[in-house]
Amino acid sequence: MMFANFHRTLNFSLFAWLATFSVFANATPMTAAQFHVERIGQYQHPNTAGERKVYVLQETKGYLQKLGQEIGVRSLAIVDDSSFLLVDPGPDARYTQALISALRKIEPRLKNHPDVIINSVARPEHALGNSTVSNTQTKIYATYITQANMVERCPNCRKRLSESLNNSELAKTAIQTPEFVIDKSVGIPNYPEWQVLEFQARTESDLVLWHPQLQILFAGGLISHESIPDLIDGSVLKWQAALQNLKQLNPRVIIGTGPYLRNIKINQAKSSADQLKLTSDYLNELEAIVRKDFLAGGNEADADKCLNLEQFAKVKGYKKLHPLNIQRVWREIETQEMNKSSISSN
Repeated sequence: MMFANFHRTLNFSLFAWLATFSVFANATPMTAAQFHVERIGQYQHPNTAGERKVYVLQETKGYLQKLGQEIGVRSLAIVDDSSFLLVDPGPDARYTQALISALRKIEPRLKNHPDVIINSVARPEHALGNSTVSNTQTKIYATYITQANMVERCPNCRKRLSESLNNSELAKTAIQTPEFVIDKSVGIPNYPEWQVLEFQARTESDLVLWHPQLQILFAGGLISHESIPDLIDGSVLKWQAALQNLKQLNPRVIIGTGPYLRNIKINQAKSSADQLKLTSDYLNELEAIVRKDFLAGGNEADADKCLNLEQFAKVKGYKKLHPLNIQRVWREIETQEMNKSSISSN
């Protein structure tokens, strides 16, 4: 279904994201992205005798770092003899073209254009590459909320980014927002073996894909591999609850976000419990220390300077994200505690 214009004020997260990027205005010219492609599973097509193969692609040279993005996007591809599905094609034409080229080297069946593109979240590093790989036959899907946010935010976001970075690739990247909505009730057409889950945790809408047979979990930014979670647009309480739900699935392979890896295979990564542990432990410790300080009469203005979690200090992104996370969690806990007081007084 086509989505009508959806008017909403841009929230804090977009401005924070753009502010982070602005320091790279005089960045050196972009070089081509390079990818590590790994097959993480295969299974029989549900309707034919053919075989579907599942790949994860992760950029290895820090292309997004030149755009001010420390944590990499990991894309999912599902390929068979007649179809091609791609989750999160990336931020611009140069990146997305390199991603497709890398996949084609090991998957000769790959079509020129995906039949299906899925945007897991309304963030430019995940979705501005839609137009590069799609054609008139490609169907682009997202959740209702992600679709709405992209319709509103993408034009302004691309303009600001291309101007602040003086990046011609971003300026030339056409915007193509999702035309179709997916959710738990309808799933992905022609891919019934994949379950669709949606949470409001890291962002207003976080799409998760789950393959029960292969126990493959595409969790996007809900699980941070060897990096600090980004709460700029999130809820620590809802994120904690989402992780509890994902833990119950007992996944064998988890595809999340994380720093740029070289020659590290997802299939040879730590156990799923360990992969969940960093994100879960950090959020639990963060929520506990902020709540304790708030209830003790602490000052929000000083919280980001004194509420340190030294056990996570060496984790990628801590220095930049932890102070912002404290501010976000403080406001959430403040609202929660005020609501408790209001209810008890009535």
